[in-house]
Amino acid sequence: MHRSRPILEQIASTWSILILTVLWSRPSRFNEIMRRLDGITHKALADALKRLERNV
Repeated sequence: MHRSRPILEQIASTWSILILTVLWSRPSRFNEIMRRLDGITHKALADALKRLERNV
């Protein structure tokens, strides 16, 4: 497996990109991220955060 694959998978995830833009300026709690990302579901946010955490 190529080393850049996890990075490319994250880029391909729309929610991950939006979550990273929220977290770029400062750390945020789960509910704050949900408020700032209109339309994301609890499950989608939880899954995306788990993927991001696993790949960092």
